[in-house]
Amino acid sequence: MREQTAEQGFSLIEVMVALAVSTLLMAIALPDFSALVDRAFLFNTTCEIVGDLRDQQALARAQQAYQEVRFAPFAPYYQLYSDGIGYTRYTGFDPGVMYEDGYLHLPQPTVRYNLAGNVNESGKIGLADREGDKQTIVVCLDSGELRFTHGLLGS
Repeated sequence: MREQTAEQGFSLIEVMVALAVSTLLMAIALPDFSALVDRAFLFNTTCEIVGDLRDQQALARAQQAYQEVRFAPFAPYYQLYSDGIGYTRYTGFDPGVMYEDGYLHLPQPTVRYNLAGNVNESGKIGLADREGDKQTIVVCLDSGELRFTHGLLGS
């Protein structure tokens, strides 16, 4: 029978085995976590754009002034513009989020709301993340109604 002392601990082999097992588990879990983070960034960016589009539409009706959301056709950002004031805010997309196929799919890079909150053109804003997940915001003619396509926001 072994005599127990007050200075017992783990052996080097036990520590190495524990590190190897934890490293293996992290290697398995990390890609799934990374994809989850990318999807969250995509969802957040989509919600932010939709919120800004709706805010600009409400401002157009309330202030009886043209409001715009101006997208950069080949860069991951957009700007809010108010008639009589100018640019009010610049917003970049979350990390890893870009336009679907690398460019904006609207006929014009600007969604412009008239005094009644209506738009003169319709189109799609397609977004994608590094994993290939996609979100599409559809801006409808006249009323400026917004629709979404993809499993993350429903169809």
